[in-house]
Amino acid sequence: MRISADTLTEEDANYLLTATIAPRPIAWISSASTRGEVNLAPFSAFAPICNRPPTIVFSAGKKPNGMRKDTVLNVLSSKEFVINFLEEPLLHKMAQTTEDLLSQGNEIRLVGLTPIQSHFVATPRIAECRVSMECRLSSHFEIGTTDIVFGEVLCVWIDSDILGSDGRPNLDKGYAPVGALAVDYYVPCTKQAVRKVVVGKT
Repeated sequence: MRISADTLTEEDANYLLTATIAPRPIAWISSASTRGEVNLAPFSAFAPICNRPPTIVFSAGKKPNGMRKDTVLNVLSSKEFVINFLEEPLLHKMAQTTEDLLSQGNEIRLVGLTPIQSHFVATPRIAECRVSMECRLSSHFEIGTTDIVFGEVLCVWIDSDILGSDGRPNLDKGYAPVGALAVDYYVPCTKQAVRKVVVGKT
């Protein structure tokens, strides 16, 4: 079956892309408004794109009324944000932080999470997340109805309990980040669920 992209509605295109490009890492982004209100929202259109300087990108579609999402507004004004990586025990709290459910106040506290001080940025990170990245806005542009945001990673916080002997996060230590599938489906990347393939070996 061949599907021509120009025949798809925006909703259909979103479903087709997210159902086939999967699983996708989730950036649970904390950001702060000029009034000091802390926003927390998940974005699965997210990826690392450069190692030097270490840089990530995420995208956020506009709201139905055409306005930018709170996360993007905050990042454009403060020039900073924090990416928090979630694991399976935090999935239900993540679902509570969609922008349709919470629109004001410190969303980290509203869902029962613990904000803690970052080092290079004023935006707090989440204590319950075992990996977080402090980021500084490096560039931004728009494609259609979507904001594309690039951030330089200033530092990475990693719980020492999930580090291997090489100093890197290790599935053998119980680190299991969650990936997004289509709509409301997610998959934990546990050691039992993944397969290791070494290039050049069979």
